[in-house]
Amino acid sequence: MNLRNTLLGALAAGFLALAGPVQADVIITAGQSGGGNTITGTASATGTVWSGTDIPVTVTQISPNGPATPFAAFLDVSAASISGANTAIIGPITFITQRFAGTFSINAQADGGGTNFLAGSFSDGAFTAEGAVQMVVAAPDVSFTSDVILALDEPNALGFTFTNVAPPVSLFACTNTNVGCDTGQTIASFTAAVALNAAAAVPEPMTLALLGASLLGLGLTRRKAA
Repeated sequence: MNLRNTLLGALAAGFLALAGPVQADVIITAGQSGGGNTITGTASATGTVWSGTDIPVTVTQISPNGPATPFAAFLDVSAASISGANTAIIGPITFITQRFAGTFSINAQADGGGTNFLAGSFSDGAFTAEGAVQMVVAAPDVSFTSDVILALDEPNALGFTFTNVAPPVSLFACTNTNVGCDTGQTIASFTAAVALNAAAAVPEPMTLALLGASLLGLGLTRRKAA
């Protein structure tokens, strides 16, 4: 096992150890249908925004009140940075975190039409590493609405996983210091594929466990030195 995997495993184990035995109800699990990158992130002098519209997804798990799975739906999501990117160097890896806030919806029809399977607003933190091709976005406190899911007890949690991040994760220098880029740097422009998970009645320790599990499966890679 190389140092990269050792560090990621140690971080994940730490999160899971903090979590302890807790329970939560899965609201929805969905991943985009087909290949290709459907999320576009754009960095500018004021920070980074990322979004995707009418993304075809397959819902593979939903609250017992929802329809039988799997079924097809459409994802809309949009978020903007509410802080600058922060870095922490552990061994040869530069880890990156940055906070975002936004909205999302999973609907039966494109253009946000038809049944609202799940929608909401979120404020979250992105976790990745410089040179990585994946990114986790974890939102521990989310407000949900749904036409079909009856039990949406708070607190709720939402997680996005970005894969095939291209180009690999790097930082962009912000020239306009503001709430969306208060550290002078932000995650650089990228495209990515997306999957999401949402859970209801999630204590904070469970949020840490979900993030830890995501870290275990990330398989972050760094660019080799030229």
